[in-house]
Amino acid sequence: MKNIKAISIILFYISLVFIFENKISAQDTIQKITVIKKMELHKHDLGLGLGLDYGGIIGAKCAFIPVPFLSVFGGVGIQLGGIGWNTGITWHILPVMSNHTFRPNIKIMYGINSSFYIEGKSEYNRQFTGFTPGCGLEMRFGRNKKHGMDVDLNFPLRTPGFWSHYNTIKNDPNVEKLNEPLPVAISIGYHKEF
Repeated sequence: MKNIKAISIILFYISLVFIFENKISAQDTIQKITVIKKMELHKHDLGLGLGLDYGGIIGAKCAFIPVPFLSVFGGVGIQLGGIGWNTGITWHILPVMSNHTFRPNIKIMYGINSSFYIEGKSEYNRQFTGFTPGCGLEMRFGRNKKHGMDVDLNFPLRTPGFWSHYNTIKNDPNVEKLNEPLPVAISIGYHKEF
């Protein structure tokens, strides 16, 4: 009889512990779901800006964000001597969620990364495609972090065709001034996410 009473008391306390733990676990789950609902994943991004990310001197960039850490983008704009374009992939070190104000990223893109425009020498005006790795920082504002600025550093990988054309222009005595190509290009723009 004493054994049955002791076992009953032990089972009662064990059942209280299980009930209490399940209640805490359920509350934690509800809190986690609430936090996830508050953090909104943005799926689309549209930007206007300057630099290679936007196709050239000035242009537009559109991105699709299938998962929080990755986006696929394309940019088109006005480039020296014509229309410029670039397309690529960005890896976001912090996810593209509404709770992140600063989002560093790295990317690789392919498209027009160099061009020549020599006034009065149209035979030298050309655009060159190539790969361009880069890194950047997104700064988002507002309660939902849906708009803000992007600043990127790009490192154009110029092709042998580019360097051959550059040397041809450089050695032409009729071309007065030809600037050295910069190893780094900066892009800056305003973005809105949806």
